Amino acid sequence: GMEDFKKITIRNFIIKIINIIYIFGVVKTEEDLWKYILGLAFFTVLGSLAMWWKIDKYIETVEWKKLKPFKHFKPVVELFIPTIATQVYAILDKTMIGMYSTNDLENGYYEQAFKVVDMSLMIITTLGTVLMPRVSKEFANNHLENVKKYLEKSYKFVWLLGVPLMLGIIGTIKIFVPVFFGDGYDKVEILLPILTLIYIPMGMNYMTGRQHLISTNQHNKYTKFLIFGGIINVLINFVFIPKYLSIGAAIGSVVGEICILIMSIFFLQKTGQFDFKKFLKQIYKYVLSGVIMFITLILLQNVLNCNWKSLFILIITGATLYGLMLLILKEELIMEILKNVLKKFKNIVSR
Repeated sequence: GMEDFKKITIRNFIIKIINIIYIFGVVKTEEDLWKYILGLAFFTVLGSLAMWWKIDKYIETVEWKKLKPFKHFKPVVELFIPTIATQVYAILDKTMIGMYSTNDLENGYYEQAFKVVDMSLMIITTLGTVLMPRVSKEFANNHLENVKKYLEKSYKFVWLLGVPLMLGIIGTIKIFVPVFFGDGYDKVEILLPILTLIYIPMGMNYMTGRQHLISTNQHNKYTKFLIFGGIINVLINFVFIPKYLSIGAAIGSVVGEICILIMSIFFLQKTGQFDFKKFLKQIYKYVLSGVIMFITLILLQNVLNCNWKSLFILIITGATLYGLMLLILKEELIMEILKNVLKKFKNIVSR
């Protein structure tokens, strides 16, 4: 809320490093599972407790009789529902796959494929978390045009990273899966291209919900959109999972997120909170750059051997080509980032 992300980042980094050292030092065999779980819980608690250090600098003592916690119960529940709903839908996917499959392989394929996508989504959605307090402040000060500008910038950020991640994974899939997962994960080559379609709709949904609707006191709308998308996801799961198993679950997840995005677009466009018609005219640079990168990766993939070196070459080539294309097209967000980096570099040199 105070936009002091430095303390959070440093704390999380230190705790994660200690956790990794603990895992490699203590967990040796299958019998050490309880030690792994204990460490997972302990370091999570430790990370939270670390934020209480010097907390007295930020808070004031309040008299007990002035505390009215139940006044905030309804909005807290409204914020809790989207969080728990998202978790339920994720668990339900795996539960249904387990119900209709004869072994654990299908759930394993789905879990591994989703982990890759989920890990990448954390990068895309980070900006929403960072901008949330800023948008809340602008809304509180009735600076609605600034709120729109932050939302537009966030959507651009989603496309900036979502397009190369999606097309990059699809364009390197034949080398990426065997190298990254090893033998026996052939089905992940089918699942990942489907699940990567979730990057842009889920990224935009996160920015719409977490950054915009919650910050502007419209979290009830966000809850409704999530519940609707979740219901669609479950219905598709019931239709496709019995026949297609993990592939059916992947389709359900993607369609559910697209439905949430469509509802959000109609709502924001109708209420005049964002002009999507204008925004759609600005994304062609990401798509064009991504397509050129994709074609290059497909051609390269067909002539390279399946090993870590080839995967590294594909990643570097794809990222470089995508970045150069955006520079050639003078994409606004990239030029702004480049300008800020050069400005900071000049300041460091001048010192």
